[in-house]
Amino acid sequence: MSSKYISPQEWKSRLQKKTRTQEVVEVPSQSCIEEGVVLGTGALIGHFCHIESGAVIGDGALIQSGAVIKEGAVIGKKAKIGANATIEAGVKVGDYSIVEPNTYLNRDLPPHCSASACETLIKELKTL
Repeated sequence: MSSKYISPQEWKSRLQKKTRTQEVVEVPSQSCIEEGVVLGTGALIGHFCHIESGAVIGDGALIQSGAVIKEGAVIGKKAKIGANATIEAGVKVGDYSIVEPNTYLNRDLPPHCSASACETLIKELKTL
């Protein structure tokens, strides 16, 4: 699958059309977001990220620098993807979940859980 270069100005124009009330959605010019990506309200994308077509980023999700989100992955509401993490194609990251930096995630992560790079351990987060 080839991706076409789109200038930062074009992305800003596209985002403003898609997200009329979502003025807080910002995509750094160093990041590559392919066509067909759905960005939720208030999603934050870090520098040098690559998000492939068909991915869905939930409301308020945080994608930190260098993260790679493969085709068809779904990132839940207020989920946090750490720096240099890779989310494989079709994987679902639940709402309020955390993927630690440098983690390669190749299976679904339930809501309110965290996954770390060390053997991809999945732990349930305790709610207050």
